[in-house]
Amino acid sequence: MKSMDMNLAEYLIDEWVTFSIPVYQRKYTWGKDEISRFLFDLKSLINSDTDKKHFVGSVFS
Repeated sequence: MKSMDMNLAEYLIDEWVTFSIPVYQRKYTWGKDEISRFLFDLKSLINSDTDKKHFVGSVFS
């Protein structure tokens, strides 16, 4: 497995990217509100006028 830093916006618009959020992940349950908040946060990061990096956790693709 190879790890690398990626630009989030470029990753999200890749036509081969598919998101799969487990219904139950440990003690955290993903509902509509949590998914909406997550997507809002991603959009805010993409639209920010900063060159700072933000760790969003591990993404396997």
